[in-house]
Amino acid sequence: MTNKQAKPFVYKQAHLNLIKYVLDLGYSVEVFDGDEMFEKSTSFKAIKAASEDAEESHLYIYDSEDNKVGYAYVVLGNEPEELVCDYSDDKVMNDWSDKYKKTFINQ
Repeated sequence: MTNKQAKPFVYKQAHLNLIKYVLDLGYSVEVFDGDEMFEKSTSFKAIKAASEDAEESHLYIYDSEDNKVGYAYVVLGNEPEELVCDYSDDKVMNDWSDKYKKTFINQ
């Protein structure tokens, strides 16, 4: 768990919003695009590129002790708020989802 605070949401595209959110909290992300596992990273640019390398990708979120703390399934081509079409039921992902929905869906 981290004591960092996520910065205000700026990306409506759900997958970009999620990436920014978890990086702001100090987590790293590993991306699997169906063919290739991209190295775990804390670079927004690298994670964005890897997550958009194929029509579908899987994001695995890790804390600083290398514990998996979240998962998201991304499908490009969906509406911006539906790009993350499935995710793990855990604190990190549920907190992100609640904040995302309040900001972009339940305005």
